[in-house]
Amino acid sequence: MGPETTTPNLKILRLKQVCERLQISRSSLYEKITITSPRFDKDFPRPFKLGASAIGFDADAVNQWVLGRIAASSAMEGTKCQ
Repeated sequence: MGPETTTPNLKILRLKQVCERLQISRSSLYEKITITSPRFDKDFPRPFKLGASAIGFDADAVNQWVLGRIAASSAMEGTKCQ
């Protein structure tokens, strides 16, 4: 018997699902992932090809990005000008 391989339990989100989860438009999402866009977000998870014209996102990576934004927002609360 050979060594057992484990397949990670990946959840893939399609573009529409990411837009719904983040409550943003398709164009806003494309701006986040397009390197030449002034709104490019280097920390946003990179999409990967699923087929000729389909892309997917790792759901865990998207969730981690959201949690990072929440943490950054919470950290900024103490620095507000009064």
